[in-house]
Amino acid sequence: MIDSERLVYLPPWARFLALGTLLAGLAVSLFVAMRFVGEPDRADWILMAMSVSQVSLTALVVLFVVLFSEKDASLDTLDKKADQFVREYVPRFLERISLESGEKAKCVVRDKAADRDLFGRVVTLEFKDNVSLKIWVGLNVSRIFAIYFVKSRGEDPADIEAIKDVFRFTFGGAESLGYDIYYEQSEVEGERFVSIWTTVSADDDMIVDPKRKLFWAQDVAMMTQSFLRTALRRSDVIDVSLPFDPRPL
Repeated sequence: MIDSERLVYLPPWARFLALGTLLAGLAVSLFVAMRFVGEPDRADWILMAMSVSQVSLTALVVLFVVLFSEKDASLDTLDKKADQFVREYVPRFLERISLESGEKAKCVVRDKAADRDLFGRVVTLEFKDNVSLKIWVGLNVSRIFAIYFVKSRGEDPADIEAIKDVFRFTFGGAESLGYDIYYEQSEVEGERFVSIWTTVSADDDMIVDPKRKLFWAQDVAMMTQSFLRTALRRSDVIDVSLPFDPRPL
């Protein structure tokens, strides 16, 4: 299978120049071959013309493969595929998250172009009884990010150690898969809290491989379900229902 991501990119002028040159060479060689058919003293011309036409046809096939395959490698296409992972793949599996009662999530994703923050979007999970969770999910080609905002109910809302202790099993499992977890004391609109960044590197071709997209979308959903269930069990210690959206700070 051709790895379209690694094919050389051809600018439009170079495409038309190459295409025109090859078509002209093919046309001329075919004309010469047809023109001298039946003339024994022109046999060398016919052989040369057929050789040129064969080379031109082969080069045209290669050129068309490059032109069609490099669509996957263009900047705009890769950017759209990354956004598709955030807007479609991840919410599709986040909607399968359930509380310990069995209630399923309603997933709302900010899917307008203006809602995109760098390479990520805010996704909200909604349940009955005013239970909700917001998560910022992003894909930077082969690096996946999930950001949660949380605060402690103790004296210090930005008590990192208390929050680490609550989620030690949730993120311990994620770290075994290669996730890096970062805790940052933050403040927005005068409210102190902790921003939890989770990030993991996937394979370079993950952005164009549906199987890998499936794996990582399900993995983000599983980690988020564990995060939410843990938060609800320890609601006497922490609060995840902050009034503002999680995002890179």
